Amino acid sequence: MRVRWRGEWDVGGAMPRKLTRRERRARQELRDEAMDGGLPVREEAPVSRPDAESGISYTGAFGGLLGAGIFFFLTGAILIEEEGSRRLWSFVFGVGGLFFLPAIIVSLVPGHPRRQAVLRWATIGCLLIAALGLFAFGLGVAVILAPTTALLAIGAGLIFQGPQAKK
Repeated sequence: MRVRWRGEWDVGGAMPRKLTRRERRARQELRDEAMDGGLPVREEAPVSRPDAESGISYTGAFGGLLGAGIFFFLTGAILIEEEGSRRLWSFVFGVGGLFFLPAIIVSLVPGHPRRQAVLRWATIGCLLIAALGLFAFGLGVAVILAPTTALLAIGAGLIFQGPQAKK
């Protein structure tokens, strides 16, 4: 008897769903019938799928590159255009660009065990920068960082996870 696991052919979720009570009873009845007849009990193992985290997270890498690019662009623009004490803002934006480098590196390393955690922290940091930018600079900062935040959240598995997330 072949038991179909939900999402068996989907690319993504690593864990099969839990069997329902009815499915467990049906399996137990089959085992009992086989044992009564003296037949050896053999069940098929679920088909193994490649792990979703084994490859490269392109959305996380692109989100990190976009965020770092925005901040490094602002750093260069401030250094070129501004004079005096306003150039100190370039240091702040340069550090903001460095904040995205771990997300880029972890996304490009295949099968990194801490990928989701690093991308989640990068997403949280991007949201905090956007929220603080609302008060300091206006709505433009949040609008500029919206694609970066969305790409990092997708890479971290926070949004658009698919049916395998319902465990």
